Amino acid sequence: MNDASVGVELMKIADRTTTAASDVVAAEEPLEIRLGGTSFVVIMRTPGADRELTAGFLLTEGLVRDADDLGAIRHCTDPDGGISTTLST
Repeated sequence: MNDASVGVELMKIADRTTTAASDVVAAEEPLEIRLGGTSFVVIMRTPGADRELTAGFLLTEGLVRDADDLGAIRHCTDPDGGISTTLST
């Protein structure tokens, strides 16, 4: 398993019979995007490629036009976590 998946316990039901089992499913976690240190949005995502996801999100929302509009994308160091983005002006 990696950060993008998580193990779960489940019950399989077939022909009126229940059987305990385990499986692996996609993980989903919140990601807070901050612009200039201020909270902008929280999105749900499968962990991994957070910087790329943030850049793509800002592009599709029309906040940036290209990579030159991004000053920095970095993981926050405070206990609340998240991604902090600085836009170029």
